[in-house]
Amino acid sequence: MSEPLIAARAANANATLIVLVGNLHARQTGGVSFAPDVTWMAQYLVRAIPNLATFDAAYGRGTAWVCDQTSCSEQPWGRGDDPGPTRITQDPTRDDHGAVIYSGHLHVGAIAASKPAS
Repeated sequence: MSEPLIAARAANANATLIVLVGNLHARQTGGVSFAPDVTWMAQYLVRAIPNLATFDAAYGRGTAWVCDQTSCSEQPWGRGDDPGPTRITQDPTRDDHGAVIYSGHLHVGAIAASKPAS
C-alpha cells in the first residue's frame, strides 16, 4: 500500500501528496490493543517522507455504512459533537512515550451513511 505512494512522492518531491485512508492506516505509530504487531501504512511513509503529516478524522454523530461478520447496514456512528465547520487542526495526538500518532485532526462535521456502489 505504501510503496506506490513513496514512489510518487520520490518522483515529485516538491508536490503536495494528499492520501485519504482510514484512521488506523494514518497512524504514525503502532501499538493498538487489538493488533499490537501491525505496521500501519503511515509508519512506512514517515520513514521515507520527511515532514509527513497525518490527520485523524473527527466528526459529529451521524450514520455510517458498517459491515461486520454477518451483514452490512446503516448504523448510528460517531460519539462526539463536531458540527463543523470542516477544518484541519494541528493538535498532535501522542502515545504514552510522546511519539506522534497523528499530526492533528480533519474535522468533517456530522456524517451520513452512503451505500457502497453496486
